[in-house]
Amino acid sequence: MGPSKLGLHVVRNNDPNIMEFVRRAQPAVMKAVDDFGFLAEVREASPRTITVGRHSIVSQDYAGNPEEAARDFVDEHLETYRANPAVDYWEGWNEPDPNMENM
Repeated sequence: MGPSKLGLHVVRNNDPNIMEFVRRAQPAVMKAVDDFGFLAEVREASPRTITVGRHSIVSQDYAGNPEEAARDFVDEHLETYRANPAVDYWEGWNEPDPNMENM
């Protein structure tokens, strides 16, 4: 069947078994929410693992121009992006629900 495409979604890296899993399983993907520093350790232990980071965003406002809103979002988080080079990809909003009027 080939290697697994599964990985972990970690909200808090608060258990040593998380990194033990990384060392043993060499997962395809690791996703971190708000706590990104440990992804450097993931990169070291499992260089082929793709890492994804996401900020918890409370307000997901659909008003205004979408392109401007996207630029503003990136600008707001750019310092964090640059401070965490072990993150391969950054995710935006989580499970947005704009309703049909705003689609």
